[in-house]
Amino acid sequence: MGKHAKLDGAYPGMEYGITTGEKGESVMKKRLKAISLLFFLFVASSVAFAAITPGDYLGSYGLVWKLVWDGWEGELVLRPTPWTANSKLSKGGAVYKVRYELVRNPQENIDGMMGPGYLGASSRLGHRIVFWVDFPGTPANLLDDQRFDGYMMTQTEKAFAGVTWSNRIPYGFYATYKYDVPG
Repeated sequence: MGKHAKLDGAYPGMEYGITTGEKGESVMKKRLKAISLLFFLFVASSVAFAAITPGDYLGSYGLVWKLVWDGWEGELVLRPTPWTANSKLSKGGAVYKVRYELVRNPQENIDGMMGPGYLGASSRLGHRIVFWVDFPGTPANLLDDQRFDGYMMTQTEKAFAGVTWSNRIPYGFYATYKYDVPG
């Protein structure tokens, strides 16, 4: 059965006995294993809870977002299939076509780039969004569209933020939820 080991001063403050199991595994070690398992289960359930879905960006018929990039402001409308072609950015009376990639991970290469801030740790949260705005109005030329690459807030799902580039210079952007497109 259990053995009783005396640690007379082996470690400071440990002048008491520690009961060991049949295989000589200390009660302390068993408790640490149990605590580690509980911690892992807590973290795993938290991560699973925070996973993002396409609906968080798109809603049922589309979501309208207030988009701010380097001081410019506009209204971004992201629409799901079959209305994807109706995704757009409105700014000062002008309307620009938008295309997007949703529910992606930082480590995924999208058009030659990993997610902003990717440091080598893989994620399965799916909270990355990449979208392109056709500011020049050239739908046949996707290479001149301005790229926006960012992440959804995983706790509130009511905003996303990231980086955009103009003439190869990076700028910050953020978008906050305004309302759902009515069905």
